[in-house]
Amino acid sequence: MTEAVNVFRMRPMSHHFEVNGLRLHYLDWGEGPSQNLFLLHALTFNAHNWDDFAKDVSNRYRVVSIDFRGHGESGHATDGYSLEKYAADVQAVARHLNVRTFHLAGHSLGALVGIRLAATQPKLVSKLVLVDGGPGINVEPHTSERTIWRRVRYAERRFMA
Repeated sequence: MTEAVNVFRMRPMSHHFEVNGLRLHYLDWGEGPSQNLFLLHALTFNAHNWDDFAKDVSNRYRVVSIDFRGHGESGHATDGYSLEKYAADVQAVARHLNVRTFHLAGHSLGALVGIRLAATQPKLVSKLVLVDGGPGINVEPHTSERTIWRRVRYAERRFMA
């Protein structure tokens, strides 16, 4: 018996939409499985860095890979760049796709954004995978170290148990 190949999952669909005057881009490997997996790239990368991995797991997840603001095909922001703004952009993609919860894998900068999103929106992120990134960097001076570690401990209990 031969296995049918879903061609849509072999190549992602490229999408753009606008939120608060900013054009965001994401790749979507299609609907199907009930679980969503959002992939966030590193600082100097873009959504296509996840292409091979996405192909491998798209039979088990609906995979969405996002270009951060100022990266890939997303627009450059006039209101700046921060973990908070990147996380808000990821939330905007989820709202745009009507996705209420997702697993998240983040590489480097994407890992930091993932931590931020999981700590501030725990019902949105069901599982968190960090690749070459971690919570030890205090990238927001107004956030106390105690607050950061409290969020890290919460994330560990929530996602690593």
